[in-house]
Amino acid sequence: MISKIFPKMKDQVRFIRLQQSLKTEMPSKTTHTNHETSVDISHGPILKHNIAQTVWPANYQLPKFPLAIQKKLDEESRDFFSSTGRNKWRSKVIQTLFDQMCTYTWYPTSEQYNKVCSALVAKYQFLRDRTGRGYESWHEVLKNKFKKERSPLVDIEEINSIRSRFSRVKKHAPSIQASDTKKATNKETEDLSVIQDMSQKRQRSEESVSGEDKYSIGIHLEKIRTECLKKTPNIRLLQDCMERTRNERADYMKNHSTKEILLRYPALKIPSVLVYEFESILDGNIENNILKNLDLVAQKVINECQRREVGVEICAELGEAKKTYVDLAHKGLSMTAAILLLPLLFKENPRSLYLINEEPRTPNPVLYIKGSALDDESLLEILMEGEKVCEVDDLTMALVVLMAIHFIFNIEYAAKMRNTLKFVERFLMCHFAETKIPPTVIKMANFLFD
Repeated sequence: MISKIFPKMKDQVRFIRLQQSLKTEMPSKTTHTNHETSVDISHGPILKHNIAQTVWPANYQLPKFPLAIQKKLDEESRDFFSSTGRNKWRSKVIQTLFDQMCTYTWYPTSEQYNKVCSALVAKYQFLRDRTGRGYESWHEVLKNKFKKERSPLVDIEEINSIRSRFSRVKKHAPSIQASDTKKATNKETEDLSVIQDMSQKRQRSEESVSGEDKYSIGIHLEKIRTECLKKTPNIRLLQDCMERTRNERADYMKNHSTKEILLRYPALKIPSVLVYEFESILDGNIENNILKNLDLVAQKVINECQRREVGVEICAELGEAKKTYVDLAHKGLSMTAAILLLPLLFKENPRSLYLINEEPRTPNPVLYIKGSALDDESLLEILMEGEKVCEVDDLTMALVVLMAIHFIFNIEYAAKMRNTLKFVERFLMCHFAETKIPPTVIKMANFLFD
């Protein structure tokens, strides 16, 4: 009965606790009267039917989203990314996924989290993360959602039994007084460091046009180096520091090698930072534009290459891959194959864009693929001047990062890849530069987008 009134588990728990507190306040009524209608809440048998008993499906399917959320998803609404609506709409999606998953299990495995999140970004690609496999942020939020929802369920025997198996016993728990003293000491240290930093800033004599001088640049560089040494660096902090050092970095890049630049600015080895810098320079959602427009032309690129009988090996590998992967992954496979085949349509040498199982010897930015081009397990690295810049997880992100490097490092397109990259810049990125577009590129664009 309670589950029908309160569909969410946390609301059921709150109701039962409130009911228990009322019974505690009125013991005479709850103990001596209405025995037939009293409710036993000792171990939550009311909630017992809500504890997941269904077996996890072999072929997972996304749940049916409420109409309001489904409309936003179908429209690829920007509310999922805006500062005002991001948390609201993402939380609604997470809540729907959680409500479905908890009918199977309250302790999903990593594989189950991955299946749910990968299915989400595969169906709604505009929700894809800019880095990694594309769903790490969704995985983390969904995992935290389960932790949050499980924490108040102290009266449920099934939850407690599983929790006891996985919980860690603290051998030496610090006392409350010691903890409070430590916090107070840390707070005083932080306050002192802030005061010292402010006093030092007041001593700065000259400031650059951007509001940064040698002293402040040095602080930002130290923050970047320290953060990049961490296993999980603070990306927002790195983005802020990179933005503050952008003018100084532009001057530094003019007279230094790639190795020296990456040593001074190790944040440029992180794909998400590269993409952030790229989109800040061009003031647009470049990654989203590339994914959306590539999706429009991918199948036509493949069909035209098959008609011309070029890229035969890639087309054959695509056919085999589609037999292995589920239907939801076919779109991503087609986009990956289209990137590999695109230079062939312009009769340009793909080796100036990527090399498969062959280390590059060109100073220009290039993708090094170790393994099969359409295999998820293959190693994908971006190299320039013989230096490894970063690793990426898929070819679509590799294309975005390659374009980002050209713009951030101010590198001209290789002569043997100029038309392909001009097409990507103008018609996939939607970057309207003042430079003249070759007629060959315009003609190909008219054909592919027709």
